[in-house]
Amino acid sequence: MTSKLSPTSMRLRECEVLYRARTVDVCVRHIRCSEDAYRLLGAMQAPARATESVWVLLLDARAKLIGVHECARGGITSARVQVGDVFRAALVAGAPSILLAHNHPSGDCTPSPEDFAFTTAVRKAGQLLGVNVLDHVVIACSGFYSFVDAGHMKPLQDQDV
Repeated sequence: MTSKLSPTSMRLRECEVLYRARTVDVCVRHIRCSEDAYRLLGAMQAPARATESVWVLLLDARAKLIGVHECARGGITSARVQVGDVFRAALVAGAPSILLAHNHPSGDCTPSPEDFAFTTAVRKAGQLLGVNVLDHVVIACSGFYSFVDAGHMKPLQDQDV
């Protein structure tokens, strides 16, 4: 018995980059240090959020800000995020570098053991994907914590990329 294949319709998902304009009242065009990231996210009211969120700042080769992607939103004490979620927007947008950031609604910017483990996993994935992970900044109403400034990550010029 011979079966004939009939043409059928198939729905495919297509991925595209969409930039939505958002006016932020801060003069940050380049992210050259952790304070630049903190000022940008502060202008976006990130430290004052009642729930934890994770952002990826997408940067070009000269550290110019391409975009900001919120890759996870969680509860009061954590945001569930997979390593792949961190890099999705960077790969689609063609960003060679990223800066990872998240807020602590408690007001204490001290990173948790989970923050250290996640940073290590993201850095390893970035090396495999060819995306430079410049820093991980934890922000809170009390200030910010930078993994680079604290010596837990090497600055970009010292990294073997």
